[in-house]
Amino acid sequence: MPNIESLKPIKEFAEQYAPKLGIKPNSIKVTIDRNQAELIELGAVFKSRGKSRLINPEKFFEWYMEH
Repeated sequence: MPNIESLKPIKEFAEQYAPKLGIKPNSIKVTIDRNQAELIELGAVFKSRGKSRLINPEKFFEWYMEH
């Protein structure tokens, strides 16, 4: 389990990292939505209370670079 301080809400993560990747924030959110099951299994995305989800940026980038 990652450190709770390293987890971010997906919306915040997308807005922060989209310019660094040269894509729009919505593209990151759509990518996460389409691959949610795989990312949950990998430990990059976690479901929290309600409909919100948290993301581990480090694990996400490991996955993103492989695809």
